[in-house]
Amino acid sequence: MKKKFSVEQIVSVLKQAEVGVPVADLRGSSGLGFTRYQIFERYLNDGFHYDKDEFYLYAGWLKWLYLSGTLDQGSGVNYQPAGALAPFTGNTIDGAFNMTLRPSHRLRLDEIYYYDRLKPATLPVVYTDHFWRTKLNFQFTRPLSLRAIVDYYAVLPNAALFQETPLKQLTGDILLTYMMNPGTALYIGYNNQHQNLATDPNSPTLAPIGPPGFLTNSQIFVKLSYQLRF
Repeated sequence: MKKKFSVEQIVSVLKQAEVGVPVADLRGSSGLGFTRYQIFERYLNDGFHYDKDEFYLYAGWLKWLYLSGTLDQGSGVNYQPAGALAPFTGNTIDGAFNMTLRPSHRLRLDEIYYYDRLKPATLPVVYTDHFWRTKLNFQFTRPLSLRAIVDYYAVLPNAALFQETPLKQLTGDILLTYMMNPGTALYIGYNNQHQNLATDPNSPTLAPIGPPGFLTNSQIFVKLSYQLRF
């Protein structure tokens, strides 16, 4: 299934957001809008015609709070059906929500959530996707800062309609930075990753079942960056 938000797309957007929004940019205008799309595409020599309605809003009139969100409703294509099924269309709901909270000049909290679902009118849900990120930044002093990130990502497919492995993934990341000057910095960090893996009762292997409680990756690192000038 070609989903609206792939893992790579989400990571790309979040890496761009790592730069952060200056405090002065959090305060601005607010608005809402509506867009309607009429779409035709050809996939594997089959033509698909469908429509999509997009609602969006944003609110940035407060210096310490910024909110934005989109909601898309309409139709979409199952590009990767299970088994011998041919690609088919269904009703889709895609949503995105973002909140930036900055109660002080030292503290910033970002919440990001993505939701994606495909369900034909006469069939069960094909898949549901969730992505949630909580990011906290705290500036102790000018050179010393702390960043913490918690991500939850889930792909919940219907195996009879959708060719995808179920996934529930929880990751955590903590980074302490001491920047002595723009060219010299010390980084101390820790990250881990948990997935929904457990022993299958019918076999001795791990299977993607249950909550994301199985540790698949853990790392502690120390990095010193120093810029040589000639």
